[in-house]
Amino acid sequence: MGATGTGKSHLSVGHAIHFRGEIINSDKMQVYKGLEIVTNKITHTEKQEKSLFNRRVDMRVDQMVNAGLVDEVQ
Repeated sequence: MGATGTGKSHLSVGHAIHFRGEIINSDKMQVYKGLEIVTNKITHTEKQEKSLFNRRVDMRVDQMVNAGLVDEVQ
C-alpha cells in the first residue's frame, strides 16, 4: 500500500519472481479496460519475467555448451 508511482507494482513483481509467487491485483482502478496508462497497469512484458534464477541457469547452460559440453557428453 502506498502512493501512486512509488514502485509498488515493480516491487511486487520482483518479489513474486524471487519467491515463485503470484500477483493478485486488488487495485479497483486497474480492473477497467482501456485505462492502462491512467491506472499504470503492469505491462504484458512485466507479467511474463523469467526469474533471476532461471536466467542465471540459462546463461550457465549456454556457457557450458559453448565450452564443449555436447562433445564431452558424446
